[in-house]
Amino acid sequence: MPRLLPMPVSSMVVASRHVVLERDTQLRVAAGYLDEAGAGHGRLVYLGGEAGVGKTTLLEHFISGAEARVAVGWCDGSATPAPLGPLVDMLPDLPAGTWPEGASRHEVFASLLSLLRESAEPDPPYVLVVEDAHWADDATLDLLRATSPPRPGRS
Repeated sequence: MPRLLPMPVSSMVVASRHVVLERDTQLRVAAGYLDEAGAGHGRLVYLGGEAGVGKTTLLEHFISGAEARVAVGWCDGSATPAPLGPLVDMLPDLPAGTWPEGASRHEVFASLLSLLRESAEPDPPYVLVVEDAHWADDATLDLLRATSPPRPGRS
């Protein structure tokens, strides 16, 4: 029979109905990224791992305690993905005009980037979540690329 080792209380956090174990480091790093975003230095963060390791639970815990405006969109692997489907999911939580009627993809991207860049104190920063990005359509992947800062050596 396996022996259970005691878990320090500081390593256990309750997130909604789930317990988050041994994720203090990841939560601290995410909080630091949010602080940087609040100071005008946003970033694209990829949270990856095997199915069932608690990615969504960790994310839910983080956003439940974050001083941020949160918008969540989903990619659906069970159907042909709708272009920019996750952004459509987020629209109710974003300001009106984020996706102007009749706007081209480029104009939508520019509108969203402007919203993210102009979001400044005293308003909390935005946290945009794309769940299951591995199922994303090409337009959503283009949007994610557009929101990430350029890497050194690339324009």
